[in-house]
Amino acid sequence: MNPLRIIANNAIQLQEKKVLVSVYLESDVQQFILDLNRLDQLFEKGISTKEEIIGTYSSTTELLNPEKRAGTPYTLKDTGDFYASFGIKLNVNGDLIILADTQKDDRDLLEINKDILGLTNESKSKLIQEILPLFIEETRQLLSK
Repeated sequence: MNPLRIIANNAIQLQEKKVLVSVYLESDVQQFILDLNRLDQLFEKGISTKEEIIGTYSSTTELLNPEKRAGTPYTLKDTGDFYASFGIKLNVNGDLIILADTQKDDRDLLEINKDILGLTNESKSKLIQEILPLFIEETRQLLSK
């Protein structure tokens, strides 16, 4: 079969979601996504997916733990267990979902803010910049098969 015809047939069958899922399944991409949520948003800024401060430490908290300055945003990283529990799930539509064990002692961290898992618009922009070359390369490979 003519190589141009092969590419044309592959282009017709190409599904954006399939390419995106393939990129999302790469371990480096998953690590990048989770670090956007854990480190960029929660640890560095203490913000939710809606770019709002999750909460701030009190004077009492500072007295109990001087590393946590009163008035600074929550990082939700006390023992590291919460951050270590982060993972990614792709639903049947190929949509990315960030999951974590939000239960801490007798409290669910989602009670503090229900929007702690996921990406802000800024993080989504960073993700697009990171995966665009991978998306293009994966598309090229699928077209040339």
